[in-house]
Amino acid sequence: MGRTRLSIAIVLSSAALAAALPRASHPAEGGGSLTFEAIQAGAVFTGRFDRFRADIDFDPADPSACRFDVRIETASADTLESQRDEVLKGPDFFWVQQHPVATYAGRGCRADGKGYALDGELTLRGVTRIVPLRFTYAPGENAAGIEGSARLSRLDFSVGQGEWQSTEWVGDAVTVRFDLLLPAD
Repeated sequence: MGRTRLSIAIVLSSAALAAALPRASHPAEGGGSLTFEAIQAGAVFTGRFDRFRADIDFDPADPSACRFDVRIETASADTLESQRDEVLKGPDFFWVQQHPVATYAGRGCRADGKGYALDGELTLRGVTRIVPLRFTYAPGENAAGIEGSARLSRLDFSVGQGEWQSTEWVGDAVTVRFDLLLPAD
């Protein structure tokens, strides 16, 4: 399969569309998921971003020419627990009023033993750092799947101010996962 280009707006703001996409399985064509996992009070919790845009240009025959540009609306974070979501969106964590968008941008993927890797720049809460991600690419007849993850330190991005700078109740490590279906050219 040749070059695959994804230029879709995944804006899952309408309740009907969000409800139509399964949370724990592969998304419908043109859809996708962007989730995160962290630890609170010793237990793992999962959240998702309901509104993001992923512009990806990827050719498995020439991974060095790839391009990832992702914009995430931080106010769309949802952990299915309203009290935690309110704190996440407040000034101690995402501070969505001051930082409504997080971005991830990278150029030049490389093949590794299990798929592909990219060292892109994540900008979150006004802080930019390199965050490596790993992903797999699965070609199909009419579409291709791209699935991957990255690990980061929330404190590297000043996510967790005041009492939340301690890792006693909220862990520092965060895993971000994405699962997208790319329409074929």
